[in-house]
Amino acid sequence: MLLTVTAIVACLLLPMVQSQTFTIEADSSINVTIGGTANFTVRPSRSVKSGNWDFNDKNIGQWIGSSISMSNEYESRAQILTPNGSLKLKSVTISDSGKYTVTMVPEVGDQASATIILRVIERVSNVTISSNNSAPVESLHTILLTCHAMGSIQSRIWYKDNKVVKNNDRMMTSEDNATLTIINVDRNDSGKYACYVIGSINDESGDFNLTINYGPDEVIIRPAGSSQLELGASLTLSCSASSVPAAIYKWYNGDSLLQMGQTYNIDSASQSSAGNYTCQALNTITKKNRSSTVEVTIQEKRTQSSKLLVGAIVGIVIGVLAVVLVIGITVWQIKKKYSRGNGGSQQSNSIMTSPGSGPAASSNGTNPENMVKKIVSHSLLLICLEFWAT
Repeated sequence: MLLTVTAIVACLLLPMVQSQTFTIEADSSINVTIGGTANFTVRPSRSVKSGNWDFNDKNIGQWIGSSISMSNEYESRAQILTPNGSLKLKSVTISDSGKYTVTMVPEVGDQASATIILRVIERVSNVTISSNNSAPVESLHTILLTCHAMGSIQSRIWYKDNKVVKNNDRMMTSEDNATLTIINVDRNDSGKYACYVIGSINDESGDFNLTINYGPDEVIIRPAGSSQLELGASLTLSCSASSVPAAIYKWYNGDSLLQMGQTYNIDSASQSSAGNYTCQALNTITKKNRSSTVEVTIQEKRTQSSKLLVGAIVGIVIGVLAVVLVIGITVWQIKKKYSRGNGGSQQSNSIMTSPGSGPAASSNGTNPENMVKKIVSHSLLLICLEFWAT
């Protein structure tokens, strides 16, 4: 019987005990843009007699009933709202980010506390990229690009020439993507790099033009190979080599420095113009140089008579060919005619010839073959005389 009464009393008292438990409802965190107003809204479970707000264990203000007292630091921009004890904080800055705790004492029951985290969000701005080396050289240096930005940053993405940079054996980003490392740079690493910063309320990007210095590569001289000039003639030699920055060019004739520049002009060739012309290309950043050499020879200028001599020789050759052609046709016709006439007169000629005498003469006393030989001999003689006369 006693046990039953005790159980009934306990059941009747339990709701009363539970009703005396004091709680404070509040959001766990709030986000506010820099310069804005933070509203720390709290909802106590029953009437509050007093309370106080702290920021990172530093007092902001307190109240008892309707009487409110604010610390000097917050008096101008903080406000405690009664009767529920909510807090309003104006013109927040990055330094206001942190943990805000309210402690309340109810009219009946024990005190309670609640904590709200304030995140002050700043717009992303001033995105820039810096490099650890202002003049990197191909295959010599490792580059570290760093992305700087102000504001509330969530993540970063790297781009090269508008394409996302992916980690490989030479390119790699840090864990927070704030830096990009390029090991043993080469000329193909040159280009426009961009850091795209994603913020809580906005996104911004910054870019950087990376130039990798290299060269000079093979030196090429135009015209290539040996050049032969007449006295008084002119020649322009040009030199080129792939290089960043652009190479400085020097021209030499043998060991003698002629001039600096990408081209060299021989305006009027003389015997002293002959020699080996060397173009040297120098890169002032890489400190490397390469060279190439061509030969220039000088010959006597051909006179007008020598030019006429060449023309005369050409004319003579053509004349000889024509004479030979005519003679060949003439010989063929004479032989043909002679062969016909010789068949009827061979017998009479043999009777008229005395024994032991030489070959019979033709009816006009001239052998056609001998006549042709004389014509050719006379023609060649005339050609030789003409040649020597010129």
